[in-house]
Amino acid sequence: MTRPDKPAIVMDDRCVTYGELDEQVTRMAHLLRSALAPGERIAVLLDTCPEYLVTCLAAELAGIDFTPVNVRLTADEAAYIVNDSGARLVVTSTGAAALATALVGRTPQVSRRLAVGGPIEGHQDFAEALAAQPTTPLAQGRVGRTVVYSSGTTGRPKGILAERPTTGGPGDWFVPMLADRFGATADSVGLTPGPLHHGAPLRWSRATLKLGATLVLLSRFDRRGLLEAVERHKVTHLQLVPAMMLRVLKLSPQVRAGYDLSSLRAVMHTAAPCPSEVRAEWISWLGEKVWDVYTSSEGFGWTIISAGETAGRPGSVGRPVNCEIRACDDAGNELPPGRTGVLWYSGPDGAPTPNRIAYHNAPEKTAALYNKRGWATVGDIGHVDEDGYVYLTDRRSDVVVAGGVNVYPREAEDALLAHPAVADAAVIGVPDALMGERLLAVVEPVDSAETGPALAAELIAFCRGRIAAFKCPRNVEFVDRLPRGADGKLRRRQVRDAYRAGADKGIAMVINGSKLCTCCRGGSRVGSK
Repeated sequence: MTRPDKPAIVMDDRCVTYGELDEQVTRMAHLLRSALAPGERIAVLLDTCPEYLVTCLAAELAGIDFTPVNVRLTADEAAYIVNDSGARLVVTSTGAAALATALVGRTPQVSRRLAVGGPIEGHQDFAEALAAQPTTPLAQGRVGRTVVYSSGTTGRPKGILAERPTTGGPGDWFVPMLADRFGATADSVGLTPGPLHHGAPLRWSRATLKLGATLVLLSRFDRRGLLEAVERHKVTHLQLVPAMMLRVLKLSPQVRAGYDLSSLRAVMHTAAPCPSEVRAEWISWLGEKVWDVYTSSEGFGWTIISAGETAGRPGSVGRPVNCEIRACDDAGNELPPGRTGVLWYSGPDGAPTPNRIAYHNAPEKTAALYNKRGWATVGDIGHVDEDGYVYLTDRRSDVVVAGGVNVYPREAEDALLAHPAVADAAVIGVPDALMGERLLAVVEPVDSAETGPALAAELIAFCRGRIAAFKCPRNVEFVDRLPRGADGKLRRRQVRDAYRAGADKGIAMVINGSKLCTCCRGGSRVGSK
């Protein structure tokens, strides 16, 4: 049993001990059991805070399914998830007050609403609601699941349901992974700077607490703030996404060297493919403690690769753990080592995947996950080498066909991200009279970069110096900010949709409130910072 006075969650100037956490979880579990039946659902519309994990752990204990909702969604988007999930109770906070208020009239099936941090019309105060509940231990029954909704990069988000009972749903293996692979113990200090409504930070955070370790949360990601938190709290285990890694690297080596990161024992990046050069630079900076973990929200399996293995296999996400991964052609035939195809998860020796899931209210999408052999795919494209190491190329939905040739935008994005003037990049296919499609790069420059035709030409030449010319963009445009989700994944579909909407109207498109010119082939910026 973890000491009751030991820090469980530290965030800004708050510290919740394990004794306090246990009491709050118990009270919240009593509230949920009194309000809902086992298997019913709640929706959590909270900014990152200790109450997020109180609610998640209480739902698991009470046998109530738990659906995280991104606080940055529009009212219609959030209402879709709450309604589709069938949630009957919503927990929110004052930071999302406007969104929570807008949901009241859009989510009629919700019978109870709780608010953290202050009053919100139509909501009961979270602390007052918990204070009225007992602290007597609950008998363990059905375990509540975390029902994560996919990011919706290819359409409406889908609720992911595990078909067999597992503690906390897909991703339970995070606890033994932290302990067995990365050496985490009750004496460790974990930090995840991502928002808890995304699956990876929520899983890492829950696993850290289940080990009895101390969890450090950040109210928002800031590259200096991240390094300061590692130094201040003597963080031993850090989980982050490649987009954060890239932004940290934009700090000068001198600035980075000013922080004491010697407490770190493992740095794990997840959620999105990491450009090889970004990973290599982190390994050069921090050494053997950098790990790449590849999985999906569906939780069919995962791969892992150490810093030492990366040296001989740049670009690999590692070998599969608790699953097998095969590349297959469009007809479903298994491809030989090194051949690119759709990646499929299976059990040992080609058996059906044991980690079956279903998409809530979407039987046709569930059926599309599996082939006749019971293998599963999430649409990633890549190859497997002769030693079983997996390499990611792109998503099937993002492939561009230029002149009859399949081109993978991520290759050009990784090349562009290596340029010092590029903070972020999205490469999309746009209509072309001769080729059918051509590649357009939409670039978010670093603050000091002077954008215009000269930089556009320089970036195209830089890209052609790293990969074949036919894989490179023919045009470059600049925008103040590219859309990335809280999971760190590029929202390429959002960029494509904005471009096409602007091109159809013959006007500049707008991404995240920043204009981008679709008629100027030189790549001039129209918006201003």
